[in-house]
Amino acid sequence: MSEIIENIKDEALRESLYMNYENAQEMVKFAEAKNAAVIATSGAILSLTFNKLAFGNILETLFSSGYFFLVLSLFTSFWALYPIYPIYSLKRQITLDDNAEKEGVKLNLFVFSNIAQFPNSEVFLKSITRKYYPKRKLTPMEQDIVMSLYVSSNIALRKFWLFKYALTFFLIGCLLIVVFGPFK
Repeated sequence: MSEIIENIKDEALRESLYMNYENAQEMVKFAEAKNAAVIATSGAILSLTFNKLAFGNILETLFSSGYFFLVLSLFTSFWALYPIYPIYSLKRQITLDDNAEKEGVKLNLFVFSNIAQFPNSEVFLKSITRKYYPKRKLTPMEQDIVMSLYVSSNIALRKFWLFKYALTFFLIGCLLIVVFGPFK
């Protein structure tokens, strides 16, 4: 009977890990769609108003500086489309130790932004095993899923991080064009 219960737990573990891996992949796709929207909108605004580019006085210069921010948002969004695994941490690096719960650290090890904060995949693997599956060793297939989940989470976090900056540049550029465009 205990073997049946263990098999059910093993299947639930694999299903949970795989579903979370699929969720991380969906977050990557979602981030790419957001960056594609910034690219399309920035490109449309640049092409529709390019003939008004001028640097005659301060208002025209402020208006034209909006183009700089739109081009910067385009480059940032294009850079975000490449699925580069970041070699640096975009957030604080964390480890899950025995004192973490006492210090008020609440981590959900199935959320991509929390997963990406671990310094490497081995620390994440140890943390997820210790927190959720302390009485069993993960199989090589399960370890591979956990490693893939870690990599996908880092790629998704990088894409969302770059989208945040691309959107900021886009909004500044649009604001400058809209505010100073009528004075041109």
